[in-house]
Amino acid sequence: MEFIDGEFEYEHSEFDDMEMPTPCQKCDNWFDLNDGVGSEKWYPRTVICPECGEKEQTIVELESEIEDLQIELEEAEGDIVSANESINSANKVIARNTSKITELKDKLKVLENE
Repeated sequence: MEFIDGEFEYEHSEFDDMEMPTPCQKCDNWFDLNDGVGSEKWYPRTVICPECGEKEQTIVELESEIEDLQIELEEAEGDIVSANESINSANKVIARNTSKITELKDKLKVLENE
């Protein structure tokens, strides 16, 4: 593309098939505006080329999946803490009841031997 007499002159017909040639904000490649994709992450409220739009969408999906997995991990960690508290509580009950059972069995033997 050259700038001649106040207008752009194109060396070849890459723009002949485009209704509205537009440079991509991300990669600077030209695309037909009608084929573009609205940018969600890189350039909100801007149309970018389909290739960059696809890359951006993949990134957005991966980030969303990472966020979902992070939330699951945090919930699982909370479940582990809760489970550990339950296990500790259960172990205390077991220890206390085992001790009481031993004490009561000893009392029972004394009473049976009288």
